[in-house]
Amino acid sequence: MKQQYSDETLIALFLSTREDRLFTQLYQRYYDKVYASALRLMGDREEARDQTQEIFCKVHDRLHTFRGESSFATWLFVLTRYHCFSARDRLKKQVYIPLEPGHEFIHHDNQEELTLEERWQQAEAALQGLTHRDREMLHKHYVVRESVATLASEGQLSESAVKMRLKRARDQAKQLHKHIVLHLN
Repeated sequence: MKQQYSDETLIALFLSTREDRLFTQLYQRYYDKVYASALRLMGDREEARDQTQEIFCKVHDRLHTFRGESSFATWLFVLTRYHCFSARDRLKKQVYIPLEPGHEFIHHDNQEELTLEERWQQAEAALQGLTHRDREMLHKHYVVRESVATLASEGQLSESAVKMRLKRARDQAKQLHKHIVLHLN
């Protein structure tokens, strides 16, 4: 039978051993509550699931900053609220450019039949749907080959924030690309 520890004991054990099973217990204990809070704040199930995962990534990375001045649950829900408010603000600032019905791409039933030029056009169109900041960050990292540390220093961000921004920009570009492909078929 699995031993039930208090939140504070689990945190102390996890920080001293870094055993994933200990963090998993915290995750399982609070996932539903964090998801419910994220759903209330975000108003969308899919976005709430995404934000809940990001919140637990943040918790994993920042658990060492928990000082025990309040309960872990209070600390977690304050982090959840701030994270979701910030995510909502970012989402409001994102610019989505709808594709016009008479778009210049050639219709193909199979993506594998596209020429390199056609795939390049689709990728360019997807990137144009991103914010200027996201396009620039992707360009600097993947074309100019700037390191995450350099991007973090330039943007006065933490490396984990840069990694998350890169991931979000890639994910959004993939979604935009998928949207383009669906409209062509």
